[in-house]
Amino acid sequence: EARALAAERGVEMSFELSDLTQRRWEADSFDVIVIAMRKAGDSTRFNPDPGRLFEAGDVLVCMGRLASLKQLHDLGRGVLA
Repeated sequence: EARALAAERGVEMSFELSDLTQRRWEADSFDVIVIAMRKAGDSTRFNPDPGRLFEAGDVLVCMGRLASLKQLHDLGRGVLA
């Protein structure tokens, strides 16, 4: 549906699948605070447990320096090794 709607309106979209659950990193690897997390089909949880795993379809609300947020974003896109 999203692809058809985007094409209809002349908007370019890209979709990428990343599996963040397979990545392990230290809690202080990113200078980012996760303010809220919404798992697919679930309600929003504010101040989520730091040990909670991210899954495809999760939505995060984060706060931090632009460089740190970009690093987290790139990790989600599979840009970082």
